[in-house]
Amino acid sequence: MSFSEYLSTYLKDNKISVTKLAKTLDVERTTIYRYINGERVPKDVESVDQIAKALCMKNDERSKLFKEYDKAVLGDDVVNSYIYLKDLLNGLNNAVDIPPIHFSIIPNDEPKHYEYDTNFTPIYSTGAIKSFVGKMLREVLASKKTNRYVKTIMHPTNKDINGLLIPFLGGTDIRLEQIVCFEKMFEKCYVNLEILKNVIPLSFSLKNYNAFYHYDNLESHYNSMSILPNLIVTNSEALMFDHEGQSGFYSSNPKVVKYFSDMFDKNSQTCFTLLEKGNDTNDVRTMNQALTSTNPGTLFNSPCLAPCLDYSIMKKRICNFPQKNKLIDSLIYQYGDWNGSEHIGNKYVDFFTSFCTKNGFRYFVETGRVGEFPEFFYEPFTVEERINVLKRSIIMIKEKHCEYIIAKDGIALPDKIQLYYNKDEKTVAFRQISKNKLLQISVNEISVFNTVVNYIEYLKMKNLILSEKEAVDFIQDLIDNKFGEAD
Repeated sequence: MSFSEYLSTYLKDNKISVTKLAKTLDVERTTIYRYINGERVPKDVESVDQIAKALCMKNDERSKLFKEYDKAVLGDDVVNSYIYLKDLLNGLNNAVDIPPIHFSIIPNDEPKHYEYDTNFTPIYSTGAIKSFVGKMLREVLASKKTNRYVKTIMHPTNKDINGLLIPFLGGTDIRLEQIVCFEKMFEKCYVNLEILKNVIPLSFSLKNYNAFYHYDNLESHYNSMSILPNLIVTNSEALMFDHEGQSGFYSSNPKVVKYFSDMFDKNSQTCFTLLEKGNDTNDVRTMNQALTSTNPGTLFNSPCLAPCLDYSIMKKRICNFPQKNKLIDSLIYQYGDWNGSEHIGNKYVDFFTSFCTKNGFRYFVETGRVGEFPEFFYEPFTVEERINVLKRSIIMIKEKHCEYIIAKDGIALPDKIQLYYNKDEKTVAFRQISKNKLLQISVNEISVFNTVVNYIEYLKMKNLILSEKEAVDFIQDLIDNKFGEAD
């Protein structure tokens, strides 16, 4: 529904005339008619706010009005990218704090009222499908086989069933493989983020997880191209069901199970690898080099301050571990070195972008900690080192070596999940950092990068970020107000 359609429908549903609204707003009736006929939109958000107040809209109605106005001005893809990426980041950020779920959440009631057939057992309800899934998961867990696996094709990804996989497979050597369907239409690619919201937590949480994707038109795929698009197959059982999870069939016949397992393997070979995982410091260092090789960007609460560190600071603060010197050398190679306030040495990365918040800078000032590294990785920076780093960030901005896009107060970004992207390679990675863990998931799919670009574009067009001058003044004020005596 467009802005004009929503406004027109609201007036009709609430029996409000164009004349009355025009009189309340003190505008010509023709102006309101142009709004509801789609000939024009209000000139700014203040005008939209006046319409919402004149109509005494409730909060959800106001939100809908502003959302449709943004779509009319900025475009559907920009607004939807912002909404979906924000939802994805919040979901991943919150998932970090979810405690381990007890295994008892897996349905343990034996599927009833079904006559088991050697080949196929028909299923006619959502509850029965979940019970069969529970039965299959319990049996693969109890199996003594050395190569245990669960293979799934989810079109779409089923949140309820995916929610069973983490507590069930976590801490085991059972291999989980998934094939998912991605939207191929560029203007609708933001819906792929909804799929990522279900699969990325699996990659973060499970030891042995692989995901593959292929392209299709999601709506046609769900509704007409496949009657039973969802498949779960283990070493000894197979289950297929429809996209709504209401009907399907189950089989434990070895020949049937092998057929579907082989079918999965064949299909996965024609798909693309969706995720690459680094789960130790060396893996993440290697992945980070590829991601930040030319034109990198970051999006999370804390500013990316690694380019403002010098060799001496890193040598002193980074804790000893086998790959320490290689990590420092790679950072110096990427960003160059510093001699006081002078940027020295050759650097491979000529320009980088850090999308962050004011609170992220404030946190660094208060604690001496940067967002790129987990706490176990280094000691907090001293006051003198913090001052130097902040001054260097200002120099980097002024010399056009970086762009610190600082969101205005009120804009929240995740602090437990970090998003990295490369503008040249059009790649994206999600990094999970805690006090004692560092994991990174690289997503090999271009539409995800496009939504990141649209997300930032949305905030720029809505004037929700600081200008370059405002960013420099903000950082300088932090130095003056917090470290005035020490400087």
